[in-house]
Amino acid sequence: MNEDRLENHNYTHHLAQVNVENKVNTLEDIYNENGVLLLKKGSPIDEKAVLSLIKHKLKKSISRSIGVENTLDSEHTLHHFNQFLSANTELKKLHMKLGLERCLQYGCNYFAEFPLLTQKMTVMQSSMPNLFRKEIAGAWYSLAICHQLGLENDETKEIFLGALIRDLGMLHIDPTLLESYKQNDQSAFESLKGHVIIGKMVVNEVENMPQLVKQIIFEHHESCDGAGYPRGIELLNPRSPSQIVAMADSLQEIVSRFQQQGKNLANLEGFLMLNMTTYGEDIYKAVAKLMRLVDAPATLTIDSHHYPEFIDKLLKTNQVFLAICALLSEILPQLNPNSSQKEERIFKKFIERIIDMQNRTGVPSQEYARWMKYIQVNHRNEIYSELEMIGLMYEELTWQANQAQGYILRLNDAGDTSVPLKNLLIKANTAIDEAIHLTEFKRLRG
Repeated sequence: MNEDRLENHNYTHHLAQVNVENKVNTLEDIYNENGVLLLKKGSPIDEKAVLSLIKHKLKKSISRSIGVENTLDSEHTLHHFNQFLSANTELKKLHMKLGLERCLQYGCNYFAEFPLLTQKMTVMQSSMPNLFRKEIAGAWYSLAICHQLGLENDETKEIFLGALIRDLGMLHIDPTLLESYKQNDQSAFESLKGHVIIGKMVVNEVENMPQLVKQIIFEHHESCDGAGYPRGIELLNPRSPSQIVAMADSLQEIVSRFQQQGKNLANLEGFLMLNMTTYGEDIYKAVAKLMRLVDAPATLTIDSHHYPEFIDKLLKTNQVFLAICALLSEILPQLNPNSSQKEERIFKKFIERIIDMQNRTGVPSQEYARWMKYIQVNHRNEIYSELEMIGLMYEELTWQANQAQGYILRLNDAGDTSVPLKNLLIKANTAIDEAIHLTEFKRLRG
């Protein structure tokens, strides 16, 4: 395997971090590509070793030449899942109601059969704990969706494994990019997309790795409508394993954000309404059934005395999104349907997705604006929960539009983009920025 392409020095830095509390030693002599000895067998992978290793292209992958003490086994992996469930009361109840204990144990046992994967995930758990917790959450959601779809055990265990290791490519990417991405840096986001390619390269090294797991790692950011990455292809199988993991990945992200805002699983209704076709109808229905099994009312998180201001923000957001949808509708026919540029094709799919969301849900619309004004004038506090759901739908629309911004900026910078199209792109970009500002409801929550 090409060490440079895997950016092996990033993983080596993670190993040195782990070595501070958990021994990481070489299992054999390590040589560079010219046969020069760099580290002897039994040497610790510390910062001094890192300085020596990152200057060279290695003869053999570093992960195959080192040993990490106390790697995750089946029992410890199961412990992390139980910790996750204990911290999420609603999910634990759902876990027990579905009877997922045996399936979860089966999946953890299967994961433990692959030493290279247990090494990688041990390193992630130590040096990137937030990402590790996301992997655990996404794997559990994948397991629950598989159960709801009635999939066979063998397929379920492979989907579970793919979900658990879906982001291990991140271990080989510069960790500073994650911080830049959090600051809405589009160039950082483009670089982070490479984790699916690197992840597939990593699992290609694993003996007896099922093809389905490789496919999941490579495709778990693709979508049914073609607006995903890295290839921007349409996954039309209504029960696509990659789409099960894609939905699970989105669920863990949204539920985590909901918990920080004091929301519960019932608040997912707005997200599911908007994404009925993003991940496939069968998967959407499976998740909707899971949420109904929770049997709890949606939580109100906006302080009652903030509702007049909240409705004002919703009305402004509605108008901004009407403008965004109108601009995107003007942009759409000006894009080349047969473009050889992958970015332009994906941007076209994002526009179609947002317009489809509007057509199916009526968000945004003048009808919703009139309804919200009626509630505001008549103080209909008994239906404030529906207003909060609309707010969540606008937050999801904003996320979708924000993803499209990167394509807007690249197309705007392209030398062959016409002046009229450039003007529309600039207006759309400005409107999306305004939507991002308006849907920041944090201050209005208790």
